[in-house]
Amino acid sequence: MVDHGKAVKPRFKTFRDKNKAETYARRKAIEKINHGIAALVIPHEVSLEAARCLEQLNPYGATLSAATEYYIKHCLAFRNAPVIREICNSLLDELRLVDRRDRTIATVWPASDAEHWRQHATRSEPYKGKLSSG
Repeated sequence: MVDHGKAVKPRFKTFRDKNKAETYARRKAIEKINHGIAALVIPHEVSLEAARCLEQLNPYGATLSAATEYYIKHCLAFRNAPVIREICNSLLDELRLVDRRDRTIATVWPASDAEHWRQHATRSEPYKGKLSSG
């Protein structure tokens, strides 16, 4: 039996062969020195999830770090962004607030575009289509 020597709830691994146990203990001791205790306290479920994610990323040559950075930059940064309905309503409110005539609003917001946005304004999720009408 090998004790990982962590300051958290101990996990033990048993071996039938003493040589394998000693080799495993030396490898874990080296890992602890090289990566610190944080590498040893990763729950098994997290390790399995990381392995599954790496399998999906391997064909693209991406790493977990790169995927995490991309997710934070491109997804989490916009999680509080307004949905299209709110943007459309806000724009119309601003145009009306400054007493723009319907004709002026129509030049800024042509009827074809207005209908397009009205369709999307009824959705509660963010718009995922093209933002330009051309």
